[in-house]
Amino acid sequence: DPAKHYRSETQHLLRGLPATSGNLRRLEGAALRDLHVFIDQKIASSVEAIASIPRLHAVTLSLKIIVHGHEHQFEFVENWRAGV
Repeated sequence: DPAKHYRSETQHLLRGLPATSGNLRRLEGAALRDLHVFIDQKIASSVEAIASIPRLHAVTLSLKIIVHGHEHQFEFVENWRAGV
């Protein structure tokens, strides 16, 4: 169903932005917008995202999602080689 097809803004930025500390806030904003679907669909009451650069050409996204009063934390390390 094309109406349910979603492209990740976060993935798009990881492919298009250079890996600099100045772009971390943009990644956090994109992750929050990507995850907001959980709030829109009443699956979660809140979402948080923190991005960091643990090493060259990598980004860590630390996520916190509150579901029915329970906190769930996730951490993803992704390649970030755009602009190299």
